[in-house]
Amino acid sequence: MQENVAKANVAKVFEPDAHKWHSLADVGYPGTRMKVLAVDDAGHSVHFLFEMAPGSKFPRHNHICRAIVYTVQGEWDYEEGHMGPGSLVIEEPGQYHTPTTKTGCTLLTHLISHNKNMLEVDADEKGDSTVVLDLDFYRRYL
Repeated sequence: MQENVAKANVAKVFEPDAHKWHSLADVGYPGTRMKVLAVDDAGHSVHFLFEMAPGSKFPRHNHICRAIVYTVQGEWDYEEGHMGPGSLVIEEPGQYHTPTTKTGCTLLTHLISHNKNMLEVDADEKGDSTVVLDLDFYRRYL
C-alpha cells in the first residue's frame, strides 16, 4: 500500500527541450512565440515559456485566470510598470493590459483558472470583439 502512495506522489518533470517553440503569428500575434510545457485539466492550469521579439506587443487582454509571470530574460512593460530580468508578477483575474517590449523578452508563465478559460484577448484594435484563449488553445501547442 505504501508503495502505491509513493508512486502516486512522484514529481512530474517536464524537460523544456522535449517541447517546441511555436510562432503565434498565424493566430494574429506577430512577434510572439510560445513553448507549452504542461496543460493540467484537473487543476485548470497551463505552464509555458512566452517570447516577445524586440518591438513587439501582445494585444490588450483581460485575465479570466490568475497569472504568475517570471521574467527569464529581457525587459517588458505594461500598465502596471516596467519588468526586467528576475521580475515576478502575480496578476489576479479581471486585469486588463497590453504587454510591450523594446528589447525582447522571455517569460515563464503559469495560468490558473476556476475553469478552462484563461485569457480574453481583444480581436481588434478597438476592442469591439474578443477571443477566449482556453486550455484547448494551449494544448494544441504541446
